[in-house]
Amino acid sequence: MLLVFNGIEYEFLNLVSPKQTFYQSAALILSTSLLGIYLIPFSLAIAYLKRIYQIRISTLLLAGLGGLYISGFLASFGNQVLEQFWISLIKPNIALEEWTGALTGPFVEEPIKAFAAMLVIYLLPAINLKQKLVISLISGMGFQLTEDISYIANAADRSINDILPTTLARISSSPNSHWVYTGIFTMGVYLLIKKSQLFPRSLQIFWVVSPLALHFIWNSPISDLAGVAVIHGTITTLIFISLFKKIHALDDSIAY
Repeated sequence: MLLVFNGIEYEFLNLVSPKQTFYQSAALILSTSLLGIYLIPFSLAIAYLKRIYQIRISTLLLAGLGGLYISGFLASFGNQVLEQFWISLIKPNIALEEWTGALTGPFVEEPIKAFAAMLVIYLLPAINLKQKLVISLISGMGFQLTEDISYIANAADRSINDILPTTLARISSSPNSHWVYTGIFTMGVYLLIKKSQLFPRSLQIFWVVSPLALHFIWNSPISDLAGVAVIHGTITTLIFISLFKKIHALDDSIAY
């Protein structure tokens, strides 16, 4: 609860800058509402999974709180610390600036998002692996939402003209973003910790490593190359579909 309350304070205090004009703040609010373009379909999908996997609404709310208010502020501080580490090793230059996101984000954000999801998973030990996957997806989406709002708020600080392009860019990347990475990564970590025999160990390791690699590529200058976004999105989707189908096919009576 302490982490949640601290996260709430951090997220709300950093949402609106006192330097913003009324029009910038209004544009920020309107643009943020556009995130419903991906949030509404995601919520409908979660509602469907809640019904077929028989998940309690309190479980979903806990996962959402963890993603929104625990992983967000922890990742922000973690990224700053790791960035300073790289700066201490490598003299600041244009190349380091371009690669900072790739050298920090994946290795800070994925473990922290998984940590937020695992808190809920270990608070509710009776739930099955299907329900744990849904918790991971919601936790990842909570982080994704706070990050998107943060990007839009930063755009509002720069210029009112930057708000809409930033919002649309965040929406366009949403189908293969944090919620997918968190679902895959958390399942891999959880199964390895439990020493599960449900899936080959090599596959479990792949589920841990692949989100880190995909996140690294997306945050790097490589993602700006022609065709990379399409290939990246396709690979991410295929990995997630494969994982989802394998977990969905499990017998609920099996201990996880």
